[in-house]
Amino acid sequence: MKKQLSIMSLLIVALFAFSGVAAAAEPIDAVKANIKLSTTAIKQSVPTITVQEFMKKIESDQEFFEVVDVRGKDEYDAGHLANAVWAPRGKAEWVIPTKITDPDVPIYIYCKSGTRGALVTKMLLDAGYTNVTNVDGGFKAWASAGYPFYNLHGRMVMSKDGFGKQPQ
Repeated sequence: MKKQLSIMSLLIVALFAFSGVAAAAEPIDAVKANIKLSTTAIKQSVPTITVQEFMKKIESDQEFFEVVDVRGKDEYDAGHLANAVWAPRGKAEWVIPTKITDPDVPIYIYCKSGTRGALVTKMLLDAGYTNVTNVDGGFKAWASAGYPFYNLHGRMVMSKDGFGKQPQ
């Protein structure tokens, strides 16, 4: 009888413990869903340019513009676009105004895939910069398209065989 009572007590305690875990998981799932909705809405609300359109703009050499990489330091060091200003997302609002002092100059923002770039694009537009565009798909789309990027080894491109150094 005592053994059955102990087992029953353990089952009741376990039931309460697991119900608490399940209840705790639900609110965080709602938070995660809200974050996804929010970032998706921001991505859809800011001006964007495809990597193909951006490459045409670079090749046309008709307009001065700034390029800003908002990824982390390791990501930037692994490969970045030519002449990109490095301003990681968590510090961009302080770094960019010290590096880009004309609020009307065209600015193209990129990150790994587009979300951090969209967040910084919105922040800069809200702050008073007038011509800020997010590069859709970010560095991932840029490298996958076979466009050049730079790191400590020089000019690189990604091919079907992976990354490779390119002569300049």
